[in-house]
Amino acid sequence: MIMKVAPRQLIQCQQLTRCQLFARRTVHVLLGGMLAAAFGLLAYSFATSVTASRSAYNAESMVGLGILAALVVAVGVTVALSPPVRPLEVAAARHLLGLDLPEVQAPKSWSSRRRGAVWLALNVIVGGIALLALLVFVPIGVGLGLYPFGSSTTLAIPGIPSAHVDGGIEAWWVAALSPVPIAVAIGITAIATVLLRRAGPSLLGPTDADRLALAEHRELALARGNRLAREIHDSVGHALTAIGIQAEAGERVLDRNPEFTRSALASIRKSSVDALDELDHVLGLLRGETAGTARRPLFDDLTAMVQRVAPDAHFTHDAANTAVNHHAAADAFRIAQEAMTNAVKHGRSPITLHVSVGNSIDIVCRNALTGVVDSRRRGRGLDGMRERALVAGGTVDVDHDEGSWTVHAALPATGDSGKST
Repeated sequence: MIMKVAPRQLIQCQQLTRCQLFARRTVHVLLGGMLAAAFGLLAYSFATSVTASRSAYNAESMVGLGILAALVVAVGVTVALSPPVRPLEVAAARHLLGLDLPEVQAPKSWSSRRRGAVWLALNVIVGGIALLALLVFVPIGVGLGLYPFGSSTTLAIPGIPSAHVDGGIEAWWVAALSPVPIAVAIGITAIATVLLRRAGPSLLGPTDADRLALAEHRELALARGNRLAREIHDSVGHALTAIGIQAEAGERVLDRNPEFTRSALASIRKSSVDALDELDHVLGLLRGETAGTARRPLFDDLTAMVQRVAPDAHFTHDAANTAVNHHAAADAFRIAQEAMTNAVKHGRSPITLHVSVGNSIDIVCRNALTGVVDSRRRGRGLDGMRERALVAGGTVDVDHDEGSWTVHAALPATGDSGKST
């Protein structure tokens, strides 16, 4: 049974009560309010400085204050446009507002910076209004609730003309009004959270640069996965094929030729050891380990491979230098290995392999056919060889005529392009 798993933040939100959700969202709003309070305090200090200097007003003092104010604004804008701001905003919106937002992939792009600055400004404005409402209306509500228990005879509410109201039990109706201003403060805060949640996806959601970076990451992950698939198919798959062929041959002559069976078992043991080494190599690639750029004796590896896969095959080679770049040697070895494995599995003797190294590495593997070739048949082996050669900057061609099957591969001897895979 396949279940669709919701994002982690949504699962956490579903487990919370509405009050807890509102409390979290209120915290996010109040964070913006605290920033607004800090800016307000700074503006108040500037205003106080200007007011205090009116008695000693001069052009130099005003120019100095203007420069200081411009410097503060420039610092604020610089901070708002800095790359780390938007990732922090996304993290806060996910955990406090409960928004399902992806990670920021390109925080240094200007579109990401501008959106982060706009979101910060919106938080400061909306949070400042909500904080002001809480600081004004909540004390009013508390004061109205406590009014009947006091000795005052004047009911004074900011923004409303004062009125003569005797305290005591007769002022019960004043206490009954106390939830109204508190509800107004809560309502303004709730509106602020809704506004931020509505604006969050458009301002904190992925930009075009984020989508492009995410697509590049996915492309790299796909290429890495394809490389690992090729390595597993060409290494472990080859070893298993060799083990199967040797086991079948040993089983057929078990009673007639024990010596051959003993040799087949030894080959199976060596193939299994080689398969474990290849698997360890593939696991190293999965962990991000690299093979380095040292030169590698290609023909020694090919000779051992041919003796293990098809002892009756005829292997020839020529080159001015038998040690070539590691990446080029690895690609050439894998292609030759796959070609030989296919020749043993799907063809018959005689099987020949010729490799020459010059400015390029040329591989020619030829075998006799066992029957009619189905040109529509496609396997992972041929596709894997072509893909590996394409990534390395080479080609693989396949041809069949007069009862023979030929694979010809040409690869750059430097192997520089293979480093990126």
